[in-house]
Order: sequence, then structure tokens, then C-alpha cells
Amino acid sequence: MLSKDQQYLLDISYALTSGSSPEYLSVREPVRFPHSRWLTTANRDLRLYLSFENPTDEHKILVYFIPKSYMPVWVHIKKVRYFTNGPEHVFEVINSSRLLPENLLKVIDSVIQRNALFVNPENLLLSIIVDKRDQIRELDFKIIIKAKSQPQNINILATDCIEMINSNTITLLPPPLLRRFTNQEIWSKVQSCGTAVL
Repeated sequence: MLSKDQQYLLDISYALTSGSSPEYLSVREPVRFPHSRWLTTANRDLRLYLSFENPTDEHKILVYFIPKSYMPVWVHIKKVRYFTNGPEHVFEVINSSRLLPENLLKVIDSVIQRNALFVNPENLLLSIIVDKRDQIRELDFKIIIKAKSQPQNINILATDCIEMINSNTITLLPPPLLRRFTNQEIWSKVQSCGTAVL
């Protein structure tokens, strides 16, 4: 059962994709919510598009993106919303966004890069272990076994937790949960005397 805003997005997206939009869709108000919601924003953008005689080029691009990329990904996430499906959703976002102009892809790709927590190697391995394809799961198993057989180089003689790894000898990647923060935001958390919430 779809909510009213979900049904509206489905109806208006189908109408725009098929090229015929019934009059009632251009005058029907999307459901009002007391807080901001991406789905409501998409609904309102599509409805606004139907009410304009001469929409701007930017609006046309947005309206093209919503039914071709945003809506299918949103529906897929609603249907399959397990943590292990995260990499699959990121992959779907990447593939469906390739329909956009090159100048917009630069912006979108940087946003995807910053928010692709699910494509961290550890998370990707978790996802692949439940893949539908036997040979992919078997390959993943071999990678996991190999990773488990290579113990992390932890300083057992450390006198403080910060000494457990040698940052000079390992390949450093930023912690996934900190990727969304700017360097200044991270620095302010460092200066918060240990009271910062991530």
C-alpha cells in the first residue's frame, strides 16, 4: 500500500514518461507534511513542471532526472532495504545518473563519492556474501578468508589506544562516518574535548 505522496510520485512520473499527463495531475496538490521530505520535493517539482507553459532548461533537466533516476532508485530502496543492499543502491544511483549532462555529472559524482559509505571495502564484502550469483559469493568468500588470514598490524605493546596502529606504515583512508564532514567540521569535533557527537 502506497502513501498518498508515494502514489502521486508514481502517477506523475508515469504520466511524464509516457508523454501524456492528465489535467488532474497538474492541479492536484501533493500531500503537505510538517517536515522536509525529498519525496514531497520531487512531487512538487513535477507538478510545477506540468503547470508551466515554458519551463526553464534547468527545470527540464530536473524533471527528466526524477522519473529516470530518483524515482526508480527510491522505489528499489523501499522494496529492498537491507544494509547488504546498500552497494546495489549506490550502483543503481551511479548508473541511472549517467543520463544527465556532463556538467551535472561532475557535481553528482562528487556527491556520490562523499556519500558512498556502502561501497567501503568492508561493507561491499558484507553485501557480496549474500549476492544471488554463486560464483560471486564464492569469490567474496575467498577474499574474506584472505583478509582474515592477514592479521592487522596492531601494536600489542601500545600504552594508549592511539599507539595501536602505525600511521606511517599503513594505507590510510578516512573513516567512513567522517567522510561527510569538512576538515573544519572534523577539527571542531577534535576541539570539543571529547563531547562531539558524530
